[in-house]
Amino acid sequence: MKINSLIRLSILSLILLASCSTPEISNTITQSEWRGPNRDGIYAEKGLLTEWPEDGPPLLWKFTELGEGFSSPTFVGETMFISGTLDSISYLFNLDMNGKLLWKKAYGKEWMKSYPGVRSSPTIVGDQVYILSGIGELLCLSVENGELIWKKDLPSEFGAQPTQYGMSENLLIEGDVLFCTPGGVEYNVIALNRFTGELIWSNKGMSEKSAYCNPRIISIGKEKYYVTMTDKSALSINIATGELAWSHPLDGIKSGAHANSPYYHDGYLFLMDGFEVGAYLLKITDDGKSVERIWKNEILDETQGHSVVVGDNIYGSAESKNKLVCLDWNTGEVKFELRKYAPGTSIYADNHIYIYGYSGVVGLVEPTQTEFIDKGSFKLPKRSELHIAHPIIHNGVLYIRYVNELMAYDIKKK
Repeated sequence: MKINSLIRLSILSLILLASCSTPEISNTITQSEWRGPNRDGIYAEKGLLTEWPEDGPPLLWKFTELGEGFSSPTFVGETMFISGTLDSISYLFNLDMNGKLLWKKAYGKEWMKSYPGVRSSPTIVGDQVYILSGIGELLCLSVENGELIWKKDLPSEFGAQPTQYGMSENLLIEGDVLFCTPGGVEYNVIALNRFTGELIWSNKGMSEKSAYCNPRIISIGKEKYYVTMTDKSALSINIATGELAWSHPLDGIKSGAHANSPYYHDGYLFLMDGFEVGAYLLKITDDGKSVERIWKNEILDETQGHSVVVGDNIYGSAESKNKLVCLDWNTGEVKFELRKYAPGTSIYADNHIYIYGYSGVVGLVEPTQTEFIDKGSFKLPKRSELHIAHPIIHNGVLYIRYVNELMAYDIKKK
């Protein structure tokens, strides 16, 4: 571990320990980010449609000039931000709530190899927007006009190792600190001052390259930990000290692609891996410094679609089996399944699952204690390009990024 300044570390520790905490990620300030306020795909929206008409919910508007990429929208007041790539250059787009372009700002070259286009979504805190490009440029931009505030080049400054599909981490901020996984040999995980980009600490982890994971911050006792997955290992790092708490080997070492977010609840950590590896539950000791595996089930193997956890139920996509499944949190056993919609991305709101299948079908599913009830679907126009951006729900509207388009659907009850 490398620390820039003991004084700065002491201040950081006081800030973080004084912040409020929940069993999931705890935000000390108002911010907007990927997959909702807790990065878990669960939205607190109410009064939504419980069944869709034959052609799906009404389309409110469509913006068709995003270019390539997989970014989802994030929101500030009555506007939204989303990224897209046009002619190898990525732009930050600012739209109003009716899909009208207010402005767009170029912020640099983008990943144009396998599956070209921007990967991660903007993270917004206060009047600043944070973006990680596929080639490893970490940028802080102005919410007002997209002007550059500061920039870090992860390959040149922190030794980020090349990945097959480009950098895709959705940036995580806690208080005044930005956390990131460059995947360098020495600078594997870093903490930066979000206002200046100055390095606070770094941890070499297992010196493995980044593996597309979107990290979480969890609370155990009075400590908070940054939990992520690198090429062959799950890692937990104390965010106040920068010290490695534990590491755990991952089974999917052939692919080195661990794109799903960890999920923590009451001393247990759920990890889902793709490429037929499956999902497993780890028990973290009370002191937060070691783990043991409780169960593994190979059926829940969505590569990048993520699952949602509601009570003792885990809802997600069995990619290799093409079905939506419900797993028991405590045992890992399959409770019930639906052979439809999967593979795809799952989110949850108002007692329903919204699943965006990679075939272009968007479905509404009600989970009961014993089954999934199909409540309607609609199909997007067929496209040859890969489209795996995560759907978003905001103020009764379902947003779907579909290649170069952003579509807004009215899902409120009338």
